[in-house]
Amino acid sequence: MKQVVCVGNAVLDHVFQLPIIPKTPVKCFAKNYFQACGGTSLRAAVAISRAGGQAVFWGRLGNDHNGHLILEELEELGVDVRDVLTQQDVKSGVSSVLVDSEGERLITNYNDPKLISDANWLPLERLKESHAVLVSFGWHEGAI
Repeated sequence: MKQVVCVGNAVLDHVFQLPIIPKTPVKCFAKNYFQACGGTSLRAAVAISRAGGQAVFWGRLGNDHNGHLILEELEELGVDVRDVLTQQDVKSGVSSVLVDSEGERLITNYNDPKLISDANWLPLERLKESHAVLVSFGWHEGAI
């Protein structure tokens, strides 16, 4: 089985499906709502795992409710999260995603400024056992 290490941001997406995305401030009612793990590399890790590959995710989370939900979902989907960094007193990334009937999106994202940006903790020796590395430039230090 091929192993791919995916490096990037992890967020909890709150997705609201609407007929249209309003252009002016107004209260609107969603047709549907769900939450899911988000982040480009994180979603790639999920896709790799679903396709039968061995996905490893390296990212940073707060040691909070959202972080626990993200880790739990990734583990359930078969993604290796043993090297995810969790930080005390930091909020995990979160996004509000509005999706209209055409599939267009409006995303509001929050990442705690206290979330460590340094990537010196990454276990680079594990790359020897991997067949590929996928990085997202949302976390510049981790991508470099």
